[in-house]
Amino acid sequence: PIDRCVVSDAPSSYVRYAVTDDGVSPRAIPGQDAFVVCDSDEHDQDGHISEDLRVHVAQHSKRMRKLDGLRSEAIEPQLYGPSDAQTLLLCWGSTYGPCREAVDRLGAQDKSVAMLHFSQVWPIRISQTIRAIESHKRIISVEGNSTAQLASLLRESGVSGQWEQILRFDGLPFTADYIIAEFSRIDT
Repeated sequence: PIDRCVVSDAPSSYVRYAVTDDGVSPRAIPGQDAFVVCDSDEHDQDGHISEDLRVHVAQHSKRMRKLDGLRSEAIEPQLYGPSDAQTLLLCWGSTYGPCREAVDRLGAQDKSVAMLHFSQVWPIRISQTIRAIESHKRIISVEGNSTAQLASLLRESGVSGQWEQILRFDGLPFTADYIIAEFSRIDT
């Protein structure tokens, strides 16, 4: 179920940006008894612009607490292939199908390969991702960009390791043939 944190019949003492334990403030619908103030600048709990540093820290800390809730509901990456594979392909988005086919075809060639697919790249469930990665001796990030953005995001989040890369940024889609050819090139 989706909880949009909307409150009906909000009291006149309603504050739009209330500091809460989980970082999510209740939202009243304008036009009812509650006066709803919205602002994009830093603001106090009532929604009025403020340059008070204590207000800024309280509001910023409240917003950051939302990440804890988001992480607890984040979609874990899915492992495909043998859990004890020597090599793990990291992939996300449109590389799923080609990587899956490459895992099957490489497995048929007696290569010990699996893949870890991220259908959601943020926020990352760090401990689950580390557990999924740590049992593999070789990690290869397969990405459709020139800078290995997922690998960088994982390292920034605390998932460490020396990873190889199969990158494609020529405007063409990944194919299993391309992944297998690049895998063979770097496997020597």
